[in-house]
Amino acid sequence: MNRVIPDNEAAPDWRVDLLLSPDELISSLTSEVASVSHLNAFLLAVAIQQVVDDHIQSGLLIDRIGAYVGTTSFRGAVLTENLVATVGLAAHRVRSRWRGREGLVAWQQHVTDLVEHLAATVMASATSAQTPWRHSTGVVDAAARDGSADERTAALVRAVTAFAPALPPGLREKTPVLPSCFQTFDLSVEDVRELGERVATAIQPSNDPLVVVGVRTSGSYLAPLLTAVLRDRGFA
Repeated sequence: MNRVIPDNEAAPDWRVDLLLSPDELISSLTSEVASVSHLNAFLLAVAIQQVVDDHIQSGLLIDRIGAYVGTTSFRGAVLTENLVATVGLAAHRVRSRWRGREGLVAWQQHVTDLVEHLAATVMASATSAQTPWRHSTGVVDAAARDGSADERTAALVRAVTAFAPALPPGLREKTPVLPSCFQTFDLSVEDVRELGERVATAIQPSNDPLVVVGVRTSGSYLAPLLTAVLRDRGFA
């Protein structure tokens, strides 16, 4: 499905650094949105989403392990008091660090909303523009020309940046994992669009909801784009 770019067509602008801290990612996201670089903004938003998702899930895992170890006996194995105490202390530290977890989870939803919106904007650009790469060079797609899409983007970015000063220290130290689908396997937005068209042709839209599951790091980038294509084709 890989696509050869003709000599007379501009190549996609993938020159965005994702190996940044959450604060740096948010700063870069703001700059790319201001430049109307929807593709780069999408990549940065997903990187932020990846970091916060991993942070929340890792905290929940440690908490559950502590509760499980403290209440479970294993046949053929002896759990020493030191082991239980160590895991219990780790769980206590997680709970203490997460007293403001509700705010972080709410912020996670703002990031998810931004990812979904930017994915739809990117795929609309790839579909409506004369070349699927025009959105990455600063050309505003047709759906955004009335200003409503840009206003929605600005509102979502404000919601994401507003919580940035309150991010916990443990989250600020993390960096995302690069997506192999773009870095190694040379997939493109056009490949995702074609995949969505094939799925839509094979499975006719209906009122039944269709779930798109993004597996691992690449899936977190590909799933929102594929979802945007399928929604545009009438899937719930």
